[in-house]
Amino acid sequence: MNDPAPTDSVVRTTWISLGAALALITLGALAALLPYAIGVAVGMLVVWVVVFSGLAHLVHAWDVRGELFLWRLLVGLIYLCGGLYLVLRPEFSMAALGHYVGAMFLLEAGLLLASGWWMRRNRGSGLLLLDGSSTLLFAVLIFALGDGNPPWLFGALVGINVVASGLVFLALLRDNGLGMRRTAA
Repeated sequence: MNDPAPTDSVVRTTWISLGAALALITLGALAALLPYAIGVAVGMLVVWVVVFSGLAHLVHAWDVRGELFLWRLLVGLIYLCGGLYLVLRPEFSMAALGHYVGAMFLLEAGLLLASGWWMRRNRGSGLLLLDGSSTLLFAVLIFALGDGNPPWLFGALVGINVVASGLVFLALLRDNGLGMRRTAA
C-alpha cells in the first residue's frame, strides 16, 4: 500500500524546506516554552508567531510543490491572512483571539486531514493525518474551554501546534529518503 520509493511529487528536500521546518520548530518552541511571557503579551506575540508561521508554510509549499502544493499553500494563507488581519486590528479581545485561533486550527486540521487522505498511498501520509488529528484536538479544546481560557493557553497551544508542523516537515523530508545532498559542480 505504501510506496517505499521516494518520489519528488511527495516531497523534495532542500535547504529551504529544512530552514522552514526549523523555523516552525523554533517559533513554536518559543511560544510553548514561554507561556507566561505570552500571557503578558499574548495578543501580538501569538499573532506574529502566526504570521511568521504562515510565511514558513508558504515558503515550504513553494519549495516542495508537487501534489500537496495547493494544500500547503492554503494552510500558509490561512495563517498569514488571519495573522495580518489581527495585526491590523490591535483592539481585538482575548475572546476574539480565542475564536480566531480555534477557527484557524479547525481549517488547518481539515486541510491536513484531506491532504493525508489524498496522499494515503504515499509515504508520510500517516504523518499528515496525525498532524491533522492533533490540530483538530487543539481546536476542540479551545472551543470547549470557551471565552474563559487563560491567555497563556493560546500561546502554548499555538506553540505546540507549530512545533508539530515543523516536526512533520522534518519527518516527511527524512521518511522520503531525500537527505541533503551536494552535487559536484
